[in-house]
Amino acid sequence: MRIRFLLDENIPFDMIEFLRKRDFDVIHLKKIGKCGINNEELCRIAEEDDLWILTRDSDFKSYQKFVTHNIKGVIVFALTDTMTNNILNMMSRFIETHHAKLLSKNLIIIEDHKVIIYDADEIISKTDEPLSLDLDENECNTIIRALQQTGGIQARAAELLGISRRAIHYKIKKYGIKSSDIIKDPH
Repeated sequence: MRIRFLLDENIPFDMIEFLRKRDFDVIHLKKIGKCGINNEELCRIAEEDDLWILTRDSDFKSYQKFVTHNIKGVIVFALTDTMTNNILNMMSRFIETHHAKLLSKNLIIIEDHKVIIYDADEIISKTDEPLSLDLDENECNTIIRALQQTGGIQARAAELLGISRRAIHYKIKKYGIKSSDIIKDPH
């Protein structure tokens, strides 16, 4: 069984050849004339053709989006350096170390210094619990980490997270994040 990928329009064309050289089938949205489609349409295409989605769109990091669609899997590149060479290097390292994860349904988030892999069974069991509490807590912690990484500069943290400045201001207020929350614990 060959693994097949659907590349979102935000993934560089060089990924096509990179994956084909490694014996994967690849479709790029721009090559099939599907630029500007919404995420639901992207998921529908992936469902119909039994494809993995490769994207840089942070919306796809959502548990709920993942489990509500019957897609093979999702790989989200959540990188601060989005240059083509870095994306290809990170994908190469992922394939070398985690190739077997492509054989089952997983949500995979590739970050600068780690790879987060959510097994579909793990996610489905989490959906039996009140999901919004977990998501709110995760979102709050993610915002705090982004603020820590950017020295508390909200505009840079928003850019790192792929959200607007207005959204980060709203979320900081929503979660009651204070400057004391942003100071890294020395231990």
